[in-house]
Amino acid sequence: MNRQSKVIDVASAADLVSDGDLVAIGGIHAHAAPMPIIRELARAGRRNLRLLPNVSAGLPVEVLIAAGTVAEVYTAYVGLEDFGLAPAFRAAAENSTIVVHDVDEPFTIYGLKAAAANLPFMPLPHGHEATGTRSLSPELFRTVVDPYSGNEHVAIPSMRPDVGIVHAPRCDRFGNVFFDGPIYQDDLILRASRTAIVVTDEIVPDDYAASGRHKEVTVPSFMVSAVVALPFAAHPTSSAGHYRRDERMLEEYVRSPEQWMARYVSEPQDHHQYLERVGVERLVGTLRVDFQARADRSQA
Repeated sequence: MNRQSKVIDVASAADLVSDGDLVAIGGIHAHAAPMPIIRELARAGRRNLRLLPNVSAGLPVEVLIAAGTVAEVYTAYVGLEDFGLAPAFRAAAENSTIVVHDVDEPFTIYGLKAAAANLPFMPLPHGHEATGTRSLSPELFRTVVDPYSGNEHVAIPSMRPDVGIVHAPRCDRFGNVFFDGPIYQDDLILRASRTAIVVTDEIVPDDYAASGRHKEVTVPSFMVSAVVALPFAAHPTSSAGHYRRDERMLEEYVRSPEQWMARYVSEPQDHHQYLERVGVERLVGTLRVDFQARADRSQA
């Protein structure tokens, strides 16, 4: 089989996102965020993006809002976990400078499932009718009748992202994705999106999956449009099995968002300049070294 490499640079990946696109972002809280593309989109001055983030959204959404790129967000939560509220999101929501579609986790998950299955809508499980979510975003919810039982269900529209962006610890050059830890909804984002981008810490050998010593492919290459390979590709969030979240940097953001955005987003022209700003000592301090895994990879 004559397979083609899908590896591109981060600027080319950001070019796949257009103004006004519905963009799904993977990861959760301060973990597994595709930060190099987030910073690139902020620097490129994208506008009117509509975000469908993970069910507990954090820094990626906050950075894009702070950069003025966002028009709408579908979310149940945007925050910085134990570091507090997300100041740019809060200000934008309070001042109505963005449209916040107040949805819940079932909306995000089942909306993506409908898109992945090429369905126009998805009925939700019984029980959702008891929640107050419909009153917060009534334009997104409908009632349908099950043609078999006659029972009523709350239904939501298919949510097909124009572009889905996720982080994975490992990927091969063809786009086969290997998640080492929790997957969250990231596999679903890749399956549902028209254009699916993976940002990875490591490109593994072509025979990585076939060697028998490694985890199975989580998402196959035919569901992935492009791969961006960069060291510390989720920093300052964590990468399962590779490195922890950079708590010092997250604290810096909360203390001074404007200075943080300038120092780590606006001023560095690429990911490598960003890493230089962070510093080797800081990066090394986040590492989680798995010597057995390293030995296994060296023998592959």
